[in-house]
Amino acid sequence: MVKREGTDEAIIKLIPDLFALSNDRQAVIKILMTKMGLSQEQAENYYQWAMAAEPKEK
Repeated sequence: MVKREGTDEAIIKLIPDLFALSNDRQAVIKILMTKMGLSQEQAENYYQWAMAAEPKEK
């Protein structure tokens, strides 16, 4: 289970960087599905967690 928690943390840290590159939520979700082998629901959940945790700048 420890490995899974590390994976969760890595994905959540990666999402804001992916979003910064494209500014496209769907593109980020598609990358997560393709590269991380996640279902659409899993990818959307990770996206929501990551963006909720991301401090707002601006």
